Amino acid sequence: DVTVKAGQTNPQTGANVFNFALLYGTPTPSSTPIQTAIAGTWKGYYTVPEFSSQPDNVTAYLEQNGNHITGKSYDQDGCEGTITGTIDGSIITFEIQGKKSSNCCKSKFKGTAIITCVEDYMVMTFTIKLKGNCSGEAVGSGEFWKQ
Repeated sequence: DVTVKAGQTNPQTGANVFNFALLYGTPTPSSTPIQTAIAGTWKGYYTVPEFSSQPDNVTAYLEQNGNHITGKSYDQDGCEGTITGTIDGSIITFEIQGKKSSNCCKSKFKGTAIITCVEDYMVMTFTIKLKGNCSGEAVGSGEFWKQ
């Protein structure tokens, strides 16, 4: 790493920091937030350390209409979830209602995901509530990549 102060020349690039600022100005936030397009197939995993030390692989199929998100998710055991949420810039607020089946507990995930500047990757944190025979509440996290 090279530290260069204003008015000095970067020895690696030859660029003058002061001149760069004069030519290009200082970046300012846009008055219109950038809306990230997230429709498509996402694959990744999530973990809930209080319930299991092993990650759970998931595929999510997302649709987007403006800032509204809907979709379905399926984990490695075939458990199905219905996804709803909203997106504001790169922040997703979501809820997943997990469907009960013979090997799946009824569940509700509520959380937030952040799309990184490389729009094909997101990280999320959530709380999960399990119902019925699988009662419990915990916090989890995960990572997903757009396919």
